[in-house]
Amino acid sequence: VLLAILFGVLAAAGWVVGQHAFNHLVEQAGVAGKGFLFKIPTGTDPRQHITAASWWSQAVLRISVATITVPIVEELFWRGFMLRAFVNWNHWRRVPLGTFTWFSFLGTSLISVAQHPSNWAVSIFCWMLFNGLFYWKRSLLFLMLVHGITNLVLYVYVIIYGDWMFW
Repeated sequence: VLLAILFGVLAAAGWVVGQHAFNHLVEQAGVAGKGFLFKIPTGTDPRQHITAASWWSQAVLRISVATITVPIVEELFWRGFMLRAFVNWNHWRRVPLGTFTWFSFLGTSLISVAQHPSNWAVSIFCWMLFNGLFYWKRSLLFLMLVHGITNLVLYVYVIIYGDWMFW
């Protein structure tokens, strides 16, 4: 559990710092907004035009889903299925959890872009971290905890600092 907390906090911090660094590089290069790869995510304060009670009920629901449901579903799919399917598509059930190949490691990391198109650069590295942790621990439960803690820390950061591009 302590390792899951440590890596969850590190992944969330890496997501925030990495996205801000990528946004800065894109702006400095003068390519911001030029095509899919260089779209900088923006966000507006979702608390506008609704009551505090309504916003907090929506926030609690969003955070609950992001910290409980999303980690379970995504880890079962990405680490439990896709990593093994990329090793042997026709017989993925026979592939032991945590079997490493470069194709599965890099392939699932690159495909994660489809899930996080506005944060594609940091998504790839976060997926590589999650894949690496899974190869090390060979535990879906451990990755579910890391993923849930990552999402929780990210949402707490957003609420405290108002960095709505991550909402």
